[in-house]
Amino acid sequence: MPTATSLVETFSTQVSDNVERAQTEALKAVRSWTETIEGTLPESITSLELLDSLPKPDAIVEMAFDLTRKVLDYQADVALSLAGMVDPVLERLGVDDNGSAKPAASTTKTTTSTSTASKASTAKPASKRTTSATK
Repeated sequence: MPTATSLVETFSTQVSDNVERAQTEALKAVRSWTETIEGTLPESITSLELLDSLPKPDAIVEMAFDLTRKVLDYQADVALSLAGMVDPVLERLGVDDNGSAKPAASTTKTTTSTSTASKASTAKPASKRTTSATK
């Protein structure tokens, strides 16, 4: 039986392939449209002062994707932080890194040792704890 991870990877590959095909077709259509329009524009349109002050299409695209990269990087950081917060719960439920349930016999043993280790690793020594009263 496929794991959740392998299903997601298969789905992601299919989506990626379809997006690539769609973008290739879109580029062909825009190229065809541009070639058709190019020969029909009147000469007078190139002398408009407004056209000189507009950024080039490449610059607009670069600015848009720079912003998109920044937003996506931030969203990835937040999503990964949220996913990391769920890890202790998944460990307690006996779910491994691939999203599959661990065998029942080792689940109890692992959960107990993980729980004890988790408490030990996250607990601060009493001398380093601070409260609003001691600040």
